Amino acid sequence: MPIKFKIQDGIVYVINHSEEIKNCKGSKVVAVNNILIDKLLEELENMISYSTKEYLEVIQEANLCNFEILKSLPSINNNSDVITFQVLFNGKITEIKFQKDKLPKPILEEKIENYSYEIYDNSIVIHYHECRSKHDNQMLQLINQLNLVSEEENIDNYIVDLRDNMGGDSRIIKPLVEYLKNKNVVVLVNEKVFSSGRMAYVDLKRIGTYSIGTDISTSLNCFENIPG
Repeated sequence: MPIKFKIQDGIVYVINHSEEIKNCKGSKVVAVNNILIDKLLEELENMISYSTKEYLEVIQEANLCNFEILKSLPSINNNSDVITFQVLFNGKITEIKFQKDKLPKPILEEKIENYSYEIYDNSIVIHYHECRSKHDNQMLQLINQLNLVSEEENIDNYIVDLRDNMGGDSRIIKPLVEYLKNKNVVVLVNEKVFSSGRMAYVDLKRIGTYSIGTDISTSLNCFENIPG
C-alpha cells in the first residue's frame, strides 16, 4: 500500500503517502480495521525474528504497509478486501482506506543514488546505501573520483552516509575503507543499517571513524562472519 509509517516511542506515525490520499502526514495511527494498533503491533512482534528493538520496528513499519500480512493477522478478517487505517489528525479521527485491487498510485520520493558523492561544508559526503554494485569496478571508479576531488578542492574531511543500508556484499566497501585510513571520517547510521551494512559500519569503526545516528538493526557483537 502506498503509505509509510514511523514508530517512535511506541506511537505509529504516518510519514508519507500517495498524492491521491488527502494529506494526513504526521497523524497518529489509532487502529486498523477497528483493531487497536497496539494489539496489531503485538501480533506482528510475535511473528518477527529480531535481535534489537530497532530492527523489530523497521519490520513492523514495513509490515503495516503490506496488505496480505495485515490480512494474515489473527485480529483481522482474512477475507477482507479493504484495509482501513483510523488515524488521529488535527484532533479528529480520519479514515484512510485501501481496496486490494484499486490501490492509489505509488509514493513519489527522490532517491539519492548509491555510489554518489557531494561536497558539503568542506567535506566530501559519500552515499553508500546498499552493498551492491552495477559493475565490478564501480567502487574503484568512485575512489578515483574522490581522490581527484579531494586534491582539487584540498579537502580531507569525509562523511560516509550508511543510512538505510540493509546489506548485500560486505567485500565491496573494503577498498573505500582502505582509502579512508588516516583521514578525518564521520559515518552516518540509522535504524535501517543491517547485515552487510552493519559489517561496513564495523570496518569503518576499525579505522577510527566517528559515528553519528541511532542504534542500528542488529548488535555489533553478534553471529555472522565478524572476526574478533
